[in-house]
Amino acid sequence: MTEASRGGDVAQVVEQDARFHEMLYEHSGNPLLRRIHQTISAQFRIAVIQDDSRDAGLQEIAGAHAQLLEAIERGDVHAAPPYLERAAESRRASRSAGRTAW
Repeated sequence: MTEASRGGDVAQVVEQDARFHEMLYEHSGNPLLRRIHQTISAQFRIAVIQDDSRDAGLQEIAGAHAQLLEAIERGDVHAAPPYLERAAESRRASRSAGRTAW
């Protein structure tokens, strides 16, 4: 995802983002969460690809996913909630500034 974001390859970032979340939900052990993801993932991909400002923040998105993956790999359950809060705040700030960061 990092390499695709540096190259501005929106379609590849979207695809890798979708795979990242699919793997998280598959390994969650929560069948309802997996079904919800399966239901919305196609619509999410379409919405992101059609967004005119879709290339804004690609490297931020890739970096955020890398940080979350590192926390998961370390087994650091305490790092994820604060990280997710910071990521959500970053998305809100991007939207307020007129940029889209999914």
